[in-house]
Amino acid sequence: MPERYGSILLAADKKQHITRPLTENDLNRIHIPGNMNVADAPLTVHLTNWLYASDLHIPLHNRTYLERLIRVGKHAGIKHLVIGGDLFDFQSLSEHPKEDREVGYDDSKRLAGRILRLLGEDFHLYIVPGNHDRRYAKRLGGYIDFKDLIWAALAGERTKYPITVSNNDYIYINEGEAGWVVGHPRFFSTIPAKGGAEVAMIQRRNVCGAHNHIIGMMQSKCGNFWAVDPGHMTEPAMTPYKVRSEGLSKFPAWRPGFMLVQNNIPQIMTDGLVDWQAYGAE
Repeated sequence: MPERYGSILLAADKKQHITRPLTENDLNRIHIPGNMNVADAPLTVHLTNWLYASDLHIPLHNRTYLERLIRVGKHAGIKHLVIGGDLFDFQSLSEHPKEDREVGYDDSKRLAGRILRLLGEDFHLYIVPGNHDRRYAKRLGGYIDFKDLIWAALAGERTKYPITVSNNDYIYINEGEAGWVVGHPRFFSTIPAKGGAEVAMIQRRNVCGAHNHIIGMMQSKCGNFWAVDPGHMTEPAMTPYKVRSEGLSKFPAWRPGFMLVQNNIPQIMTDGLVDWQAYGAE
């Protein structure tokens, strides 16, 4: 049998195979094509105090909770905010049949840019994409770097604090079993934090999700980790597809909210669970 691994075939006939060892020069010629979509490596950041908010669905965002997010951050001295997907709504780009008048792509992008610049005055932003954000790539019919979409929304303007963008659904915050994985899962659960608790058992860390638009906290089966669904930052009354189906929906009611983490301890920030005045908000 000819030697196939760790060598280069130099010549061959029916009787003999001549080989030589692989060299670094040989390996350098084996490269990934320039048009190959190479996934980002998972992003890990080290934070003790941070905020997490998701599902703004701009231009359907909740102005009251957006203001509360900023005020809570200022009051608590928080300088890091994770946006866990669905920054944009992009209903006008949806593949579903159009039933309502919708805000166009350009107007949605410009408004998102203004909100990013506002948040960037107070926070280092970490942003991951959600399923609504990906509607642009689906309509385009090809790959687009999520960083480019955020840069387009900012119209090339820089914010006071940095913006870190990942193409992955998630980022890691800190390492080990005291850490978190946060972002926008592709599954949907009607039981708050249930899916996140299952992920926590796999990832061996705490989980903060999005996408569900509901609120809850659950321990993992082993009891070592927490899973959190912190709600959404959308205005349901402005969301046509929500209003049209709500009367006959079997899904739990949406609930606005976000998560505050101080000294690695999470707190869900929503009406009924927090005294807003104690955090400089109303």
